[in-house]
Amino acid sequence: MVINFEKKKKNTFYIRFGLYFVMYFCLGILPANIVSLLKTLPYTTEAGIGIIITINLVVGMMSMIFFGYYGDLLAKKLTGKKLFVITNLIWISAYGLQSLSPNYSVFLLLIIVGAIGIGAFLLIGFSMIGDFYPAQVRGSKFGFLQFGLGFGNGAGILIGGLIGWRIGFGLGFILGMVLIYTYYTIGIDVERDSNESNTDVQYDYKITLQRSIKLFKMKTISGIFFAVLYSGIAISTLANWGIYYLQNELGVKSKFLPLSIN
Repeated sequence: MVINFEKKKKNTFYIRFGLYFVMYFCLGILPANIVSLLKTLPYTTEAGIGIIITINLVVGMMSMIFFGYYGDLLAKKLTGKKLFVITNLIWISAYGLQSLSPNYSVFLLLIIVGAIGIGAFLLIGFSMIGDFYPAQVRGSKFGFLQFGLGFGNGAGILIGGLIGWRIGFGLGFILGMVLIYTYYTIGIDVERDSNESNTDVQYDYKITLQRSIKLFKMKTISGIFFAVLYSGIAISTLANWGIYYLQNELGVKSKFLPLSIN
C-alpha cells in the first residue's frame, strides 16, 4: 500500500513538472514571434506588445496574491485536485484559443485570462512539494521544477520560433490537455496533514490594508516580493525584447535563432 502511494506521488510530481514545462514553453513562444505578431496579427504594435508583457506580469502577480490567500479555502470546498485541474485548464485553454486569435484585442484578453491560471499554478503547484515531501528533500524537488522553467522556456523560444506562434500555441494546448487529463485520471490529492505542513495555522481568509502593511514590514516577505518584482521586470524586458532586437535591429540570420518572420 505504501509502495503504491509512493508510486502515485512520484507520477503526480512528474505530471506537474510536465505542466510547468508546457506553461513556460507557451510563455517562450511570444518573444520568439514578436516580429511575426506585428506582421500577421491585426492592430498589433510595439507598444501593444509592451502592454501584453506588462499585463501578463501584473495579472500573474495579482493572481498569486489571490490564490495565496484563498487557495486553501477553495481547495477545501472543491478538493485540491479539482482546484488544480480547473486553474490549469484556464491557462491551457487560453493559449489554445490564442492560436486562433483574429486580432490584437482578443489576443490581449486571452493573455489576461491565461495569466490568472499561471499565477494560480505557481502557488498551488509548488505548495504540493511542501505537502508531499519532508523538509530535507524539498530543495531538490523545487530545483527540479525550476529546471522545467528554463527547459520549457528555451524549448518555446526555439520551437515556437521555427513553427510560428499559432502552431506553437496549438501544440502547447494539446500537450497541456494530455497532461491535465492524465493528472485528473491518475494524480493524487495533496495530504494536508503530512510531512510537517503548516495545517495548525488558522486563517480567516481576509485581505486587509492593515494586514498587508504588517506583512510587508517583515524583511523576509518584502525582500522576496521586491526580488520577484524587479527580477520579473528585468527578465521580462530582456527575454522578450532581446530576441526582437537581434531579429529586427541587428538583422541576425541563423538557423539557431527564431525565424518565423516570413
